[in-house]
Amino acid sequence: MNLKVNRKIVSKEPDERVIRETMAGLPPGKGVVLELRRGRKDVLVVQGRPSSGFRLTWQDPLGNVQFSRRADVDGDTAVLTLTLFAQSDADWQGLAEWLPPNVYRYHSTNPILNAFGSMPPGLGALLIFGSAFFFFAVYALLTDAPGVGLQEVLLGFLVIGMLAAYIQYIELFFSAVRPRLARWLGALLGVQVNEDQSDARWFGGAGAGTWDASGGSAINRLLLHIIDIVVLIGGLIGPVALVSIGAFLIFDR
Repeated sequence: MNLKVNRKIVSKEPDERVIRETMAGLPPGKGVVLELRRGRKDVLVVQGRPSSGFRLTWQDPLGNVQFSRRADVDGDTAVLTLTLFAQSDADWQGLAEWLPPNVYRYHSTNPILNAFGSMPPGLGALLIFGSAFFFFAVYALLTDAPGVGLQEVLLGFLVIGMLAAYIQYIELFFSAVRPRLARWLGALLGVQVNEDQSDARWFGGAGAGTWDASGGSAINRLLLHIIDIVVLIGGLIGPVALVSIGAFLIFDR
């Protein structure tokens, strides 16, 4: 078990005194992320500002994620919640009102808005950009706009589809590909890899997809981070480069 503030470990045996002192020492107007980890996937995150309140995020051992309904949980409630969580006291869940599991934090009573909120980002991008481009294309074709024909319209939809696919790929990369690779590399190098849980919805349970490495030798931890950078560059830029090269070869004939 450990308690982190902005990804830095402040205690490996957090109790109520440590948690309360940590909360009291936070800068009032600055955004902070407190993370209390009981296991690899059993993590409670308190994120916000002491002056305006906090939102709670819990990832259970099965990987399900729950957000508190409100983002203005006060500091005393956050302290008590963290303390009971650290003590494995089930009452910690009753101190805040929670959204259903795996429902994104911006929850609405409107089912249509909820459907958009839980929509895969690639599909959302396709609907938004595709709809806007559809109306533009119809207007351009009806008014015989110069330089806009059926071929240009089809090419525009192709580009939008590729953009949406890339956005969906990014979520897949951070939510599935990179975490699995991290666990495989950690086992291979004898290093304990923990995924940062600071914002679990949009980064697949990881704050910006980042890892913390502990244990093993310093060289192996450094090697892991170097491989991580290579994976990031290759995983994010590689598909764009391949598509760009392919498009150049096709259209430059």
